[in-house]
Amino acid sequence: MPSGVPSTSSEKPAGSGASQDRRSAALRSSPARYPATFADLSQFLIRHANTQQGHVVIRFDGKIDADRLEQALRRVICAEPILGCRFVEHWYRPYWQRRDDVDTMGVCIVTETDEPDQKLAEFMEYEVDPCRDPLIQVRIFRGRQDALCYKMNHIAGDAPSLMKVIMLVGEYYRKLLTEPAFVPEPNLRSRDHSEVIRHFSISHRFKVIRSFLVNQRQTRNLWLLSQDDIGPDRTNGRYFIRRFDPEVAVVAAKFAKKHRATMTVVLLAVLYRTMRRRFGVTGEDGLGVGTTVNHRNYLPPQERELSPVANLSGPSRMFVALPADAGLGEVVDVINEQFKGSHKAKLLGLNYPGVILSMPLVRSLFWLIPFGWLHWGLKRAVKPRLFGLVRASGISNAGELAPVLEAFEELNVIDAFATAPIYKAAGIALFVSQFRGAFTISIGATESLAKPEVCEAILDGMTRELAALGEA
Repeated sequence: MPSGVPSTSSEKPAGSGASQDRRSAALRSSPARYPATFADLSQFLIRHANTQQGHVVIRFDGKIDADRLEQALRRVICAEPILGCRFVEHWYRPYWQRRDDVDTMGVCIVTETDEPDQKLAEFMEYEVDPCRDPLIQVRIFRGRQDALCYKMNHIAGDAPSLMKVIMLVGEYYRKLLTEPAFVPEPNLRSRDHSEVIRHFSISHRFKVIRSFLVNQRQTRNLWLLSQDDIGPDRTNGRYFIRRFDPEVAVVAAKFAKKHRATMTVVLLAVLYRTMRRRFGVTGEDGLGVGTTVNHRNYLPPQERELSPVANLSGPSRMFVALPADAGLGEVVDVINEQFKGSHKAKLLGLNYPGVILSMPLVRSLFWLIPFGWLHWGLKRAVKPRLFGLVRASGISNAGELAPVLEAFEELNVIDAFATAPIYKAAGIALFVSQFRGAFTISIGATESLAKPEVCEAILDGMTRELAALGEA
């Protein structure tokens, strides 16, 4: 087990007898090897820039049934076989290999502690190795109350995938009360972006390519930190978390409605204004702020429901060509116009390399190139520049978490929030989640991305901007 992982008080395989035999049989009926998709490879290639892991933390007012939770999680690993695999870095084309210890690997561990917050932070900060560690892990930090943390490696799946896992765990957790021998069928549907692309017309695919090329030209305009904003430490990352009461969300929602925008657009504008006041810029044609888009939204509803754990999301960037003293309403209107235009044209989030590389012609050419060459070339061309002074910035919005947690109705959930990876370079990524009206903004960073005081200053600036919404 990696250093920094909290000590455990219980670690044992869930279930026994017939139900475990059926689960093992279901896993054996699945392929032992799966291809790594282009999106998986992209995440693996950029792992030097961040820790490639997402979290959802849930706090209860009591104690959860840890054994039943572990059984539910193991059934999710059966239902989504990629979670029972390890990543194999093959020189020509990496792939996913089912683990030999899939039935016994430690995925749900209880830590009895008088310092649950400290142990939780340690668990969130340690970095998962997808070639060695379980891709999905759950820890219960047990004091007077339980704090439950889900950790999933991004190389296996994106934030919507983690939300799906949590919903399935909740569903199976409840189902096991009445059907203790229940074993789900493995989801063997394709995890590739080609499943999305095949629903696009040829003309739409050309629009996606054009949008991608335009986006690559615009990404040169980025935020410029000073040498005093960063430090040498690339390893000891931490999370900076700010919680806002429901009243702030109500005011922000009213402001969004006034401008016919979404909450995500308002938060992007708040981030832009904060960054513009704090940092320099590298270009004059417009500065970008980005958000992530779930590409499953382009699938027919039935296929969307059945989509497996995968990386099927991508960034969408909006560019603001306004002076530094532009008002928040002006920034919202500029971002909102681009957001709505991309959405109407069905291009939102599609200017992403994983989408382009999944198109049939590009795909066939790309498969001819050994992964080892790509990895070598990327390290030589990109890695030396990762730890400079230039940063992109963006927000991922997980939305309201309460519906994802409904299956735990036997316990009262008193709080929940989510985080993105800890970034070491390249991008200042903020993650937003809501729970019963209150919302949380988190930044994960090492000094090499931005010093702690810089991360706190960004959250302070956003706090001031949000507080001022009531006067706007």
